[in-house]
Amino acid sequence: MNLIKSCICCNNDLSNSEFLFKKKNASYYKCINCSLIYQDPPPAINASKELYDDYDYQSLYIKDSGFYTQIAGAYLNQINKELKKKGIALDKKKCRLLDVGCSVGLFLNLAVKDGFDAEGTDISALAAQFAKKKYNVNIRAGNFFEIDFQNESFDIITMWQVIEHLPDPNSFLKRIYCLLKPGGYFCLATPDTDTIFQKIYKKYWGIYVPDLHITLFNKRNMTLILEKNKFNPVIIKSIHETNFFNEQFEYTKFFFIRIIKNLTIKTKFLKLLMPAKLIEKWEHQNNLDIPFPCINFSVFAIGKRACQ
Repeated sequence: MNLIKSCICCNNDLSNSEFLFKKKNASYYKCINCSLIYQDPPPAINASKELYDDYDYQSLYIKDSGFYTQIAGAYLNQINKELKKKGIALDKKKCRLLDVGCSVGLFLNLAVKDGFDAEGTDISALAAQFAKKKYNVNIRAGNFFEIDFQNESFDIITMWQVIEHLPDPNSFLKRIYCLLKPGGYFCLATPDTDTIFQKIYKKYWGIYVPDLHITLFNKRNMTLILEKNKFNPVIIKSIHETNFFNEQFEYTKFFFIRIIKNLTIKTKFLKLLMPAKLIEKWEHQNNLDIPFPCINFSVFAIGKRACQ
């Protein structure tokens, strides 16, 4: 039974939306009006300690911090470049920046080094603790809606590869709008569904991760959801954040790691050679698909809150 009745981007009635496929226990659909791809019903647990306050989840960003720092640097460069193109000069020392879903603080660390008065927030106390110790950055851990931020107190709010994880993106965007000063900027990135790999691989596209990636966007529906929440879209474009060879190295590494994990889980003899706790963790991982060769693009967007 479908639980989501209307599209979060265009308000279209979803009773006749296009069924795409079932992956594990998750069913994915597409809005026939704006092409938003979404999981329905959504997972029972989202943006919670059970999913994100876990070393196995965060270790990806800790162990591969060099690769993900490159991506974080691409986002920072995009902000600087796009605002400069629009003739917007920022006094960074006086520019308060909040990074929502900052994970282990890779972007936050770069933003501070670039001169921003930056702080972050993340659901994971484990990630926040690591970031504070490693980078000495200011992070508040906890539920975004329960942290006591003052309205109209930030010049820029960022949210990198987070919106696709949210069960209710509109609630986040409404709060972000309230936290921004009039004339402030909201910057985000999320996987772009308008790629040839999504069309070729279908449910085997690596971005489809049941219960983690709940809603997936393209440039059109990203424009709609920003406008729906009163943001004026400044820039909405598709970007490739990483060096091609580094990206393919990561795919190759994941390929062999996941081959080993899958073989171990499915082979009784190999399971006996591994610690039981490790096997249990692997069996509960959301995504052990073998990655296909791919070049991933993201929708990069900047929305502006009205000056008043």
